[in-house]
Amino acid sequence: MNKRLRLTGINPTSIKLDKLFALAEELKISISFGGHYVIINDEDRDESLPPLYLEDIEEGHTVSNFPPCTEFKLVYDCPIAKAEAKRAHQELVRKDAEIRAEKKAKAEAKENERRLEVARRLEESERYILATLKAKYPD
Repeated sequence: MNKRLRLTGINPTSIKLDKLFALAEELKISISFGGHYVIINDEDRDESLPPLYLEDIEEGHTVSNFPPCTEFKLVYDCPIAKAEAKRAHQELVRKDAEIRAEKKAKAEAKENERRLEVARRLEESERYILATLKAKYPD
């Protein structure tokens, strides 16, 4: 047995919903609820413009009902602020890359020093052994 039953097309609520969908289609507007964002898409709007979001007037609150039951504002990302944020992010990424490269160079230099020290000790040990053997077995 199904846990959910489907309303028929003659149900009054289905008829109202169909009218609402037809009006949205006629107005060329769609609404997407994605997590904490409510995205308003207007097909007549220039696509090069930033997307529109529906937000609650109060900070920290979200619009989660349709139609909204609280005061709301229609907003979009400021292109200048967005470009500045992008530049700041790129600067952080660049600085992070520099720090990583510096750490890598230091680690490589330290590893080279360690290898040189190991080679020096090995050579010193071999010289000692050679000197010991020469002293023990003179020509």
